[in-house]
Amino acid sequence: MRTLPVSWTTLKMLTAVGLLYMIMMGSTFSSLGVVLPHMIASLQMSWKEAGFGFTLLAFAAGTSSMLPAVIIRRSNGRTTLLKLIAGLLRPGSTALPNRSSHAR
Repeated sequence: MRTLPVSWTTLKMLTAVGLLYMIMMGSTFSSLGVVLPHMIASLQMSWKEAGFGFTLLAFAAGTSSMLPAVIIRRSNGRTTLLKLIAGLLRPGSTALPNRSSHAR
């Protein structure tokens, strides 16, 4: 079996993307765990329904983790990060808060 040489840049990019993914997943599930009891009370849901929603969120998060791997394989790590940043900064992106939606 022949292995390809791995550069330090590749390892740094893999580490950066991995850390970003862990931070994103940790913050998503941590914050949902905090607000879940309040959501159940205000939306009049049962714990069974809320647990199913939590399961769907975990499934969506797990299956969407393949997308960066596919993009990195087709291009390179730097291009993948640039696409991510461009997607977050484009006008009309839902990832950035809209000032007009917070005004009353």
